[in-house]
Amino acid sequence: MTRAWVPSAAVSVFGLGLTLGSGCTVTALAERERPVAVNECETDSDCGPGGFCSERACFTRSGSLSTLLFEVTPTAAAGRFAGERLTVLQSVPVSGGFVELELEDTSSVRGRVKETVPAGCEFEGRRARTRVLPATDGTIPVRVSLSPSDRRLGLTGATRFAEVETADDLYPAAASTHRFDVRVPAGTYDLYIEPFPLVPQNPPTMEGQPPSCGLPPQLLLGQRLVGGPVDLTLEVPAPAQLALTIRVPAASGQVLSGWFVDMIEPATGRVISTRAALGLAQQAGSNKLAHSVQIAYLPVAHADDRAPDTAGKELVRLTPPEDVVAPTLFFERAALEIFTQGSGTIELVAALPRPVRLEGQVIDRATGEPRRASVTLTATRIHQASPGTLASFVRVVETDADGWFRADVIPGTYAVHAVPAVLPDRFDIGYAIAETIWEVAPEPAVQAGRAIELDPAPALSGRVLVPGTGDGALGANVWATVSPSAASAPVLDRMLGDAPPVPRPVSALIADRGGRFRLDTDRGLLDVSVRPPDGTRLAWLVMPGIRLEDSEELGLLRLPLPVRLEGTVSVSGLTDSAVALSRAHLRAYALLDEGNEPTDDIARARAAVPVAEARLDTDASFVLHLPASLHPGGVP
Repeated sequence: MTRAWVPSAAVSVFGLGLTLGSGCTVTALAERERPVAVNECETDSDCGPGGFCSERACFTRSGSLSTLLFEVTPTAAAGRFAGERLTVLQSVPVSGGFVELELEDTSSVRGRVKETVPAGCEFEGRRARTRVLPATDGTIPVRVSLSPSDRRLGLTGATRFAEVETADDLYPAAASTHRFDVRVPAGTYDLYIEPFPLVPQNPPTMEGQPPSCGLPPQLLLGQRLVGGPVDLTLEVPAPAQLALTIRVPAASGQVLSGWFVDMIEPATGRVISTRAALGLAQQAGSNKLAHSVQIAYLPVAHADDRAPDTAGKELVRLTPPEDVVAPTLFFERAALEIFTQGSGTIELVAALPRPVRLEGQVIDRATGEPRRASVTLTATRIHQASPGTLASFVRVVETDADGWFRADVIPGTYAVHAVPAVLPDRFDIGYAIAETIWEVAPEPAVQAGRAIELDPAPALSGRVLVPGTGDGALGANVWATVSPSAASAPVLDRMLGDAPPVPRPVSALIADRGGRFRLDTDRGLLDVSVRPPDGTRLAWLVMPGIRLEDSEELGLLRLPLPVRLEGTVSVSGLTDSAVALSRAHLRAYALLDEGNEPTDDIARARAAVPVAEARLDTDASFVLHLPASLHPGGVP
């Protein structure tokens, strides 16, 4: 008698129905009570084509994943490693075997930033009404954020923050140095450096007009931080200057006094310049008014000194005051400087439209019942906008309990998205994100009666079997998460309404012995995976890049045969790392290129998708059951 992939009464899965979130926890097989399918066999014939039976479980020798990104998250009892996300890129034997993963120690950074300060200026201190001078070694007080560069792959590394601990009581003397300290996992980071605010000296040491005090932030990409102590000194170059003239028709009645001008990096939306407020306009000819302003900026820098990809593509931003209902305007720096380096003119040939009050309600399309939702209105075309001007206007409002919302908007065409609240009596998301297009006319001043109609979420359904038999994958979780390429739209695309809403992550338990599942999800580009519980020795089924527009039946799916990968994890230079890493969570990711195919080259990778996970044993050893292959863009 043979046994293969049988349900076991000794295991259980907690939590029925669908779960909202971005991941799942690894729970030991012995802790479960609900029956789940497990990988068991007695002979090779139990395992189906391409499989063999070893240690009473089915495996394959024909794997395809040769490089994986491993992520280790130690427990709260791990001392300085507690909760840190430690990663290592590792080649692995495609047909299984043994690997030793050596992690770098955390990076203990002692950082300093050197920059020339404008004459006659000094820094505000950390405490109110205090002042700080540049240090005698040329360093300045700064705030720094450190974001893992691999977040572009869809990984969820946390941004860390640090700032100089200034000695405010030294003033008017100068400190010997300004230093910030931060501990982060070793890796490559994007640093955003913000000097403390600068103000004119008091009392002034210079005659005449007070100096223009301001230092722009610096965005530094790709800074490698190794494990162990790191002394990091960054020398910021002198900022470039951009002088702008903003001209408006005198007859338009357009008042731009109090508006703000700065510059942003287009991909992330990070500010890379000083911010200047527009003062009173001056007459410029018989029919024009002109505002003059100057900002200082620092182009995006790379730690390896290569030229930035966005040089000249930085966006000058003209922003209204908070109490003014008007669009934010964008202008590419290179276009403004087309005739003269360092200066440019912005011509607003039309008056900005007057706002109107928009009122509407979110309802169930079938029943007309009101529903709570978060509503985003993004202008894709603004009435009377100057030709060639990029104009952004976005409003996000929450409905009341009866689904009503109201917002002051400007006339134009709007992409409207409503993200429904999850109903308290349901496990699934219930409704899909609603999308519609609205035209908002200049008149009347109050426009009511708009409705956003919600439809049931499209269903992703199918049947999942284990290899070798017709048994269903009982107890596995089906996950649908947004593909990294769809989640990482440039900031400007979202501000201009050119990016679709991001699908919410959802999961559902396979509770049917035949392996059938139904997963309600949002429309969009999804990575779908079927994840058997830890301890079953079954591999995940991973299907990246599935585009869902409506309900779809995936048909009959089968979990791939697993490739058994064993190994140990250690921290470089730490003799007792097994103690710190005991019971840590381990997750393995496959790197995907633009075509959703696995790649060994992280420089070509555009996404990282999880393919297996486990808990480290008390000696920091592990066993992973990797899928023999992935199934990009569809169904195996």
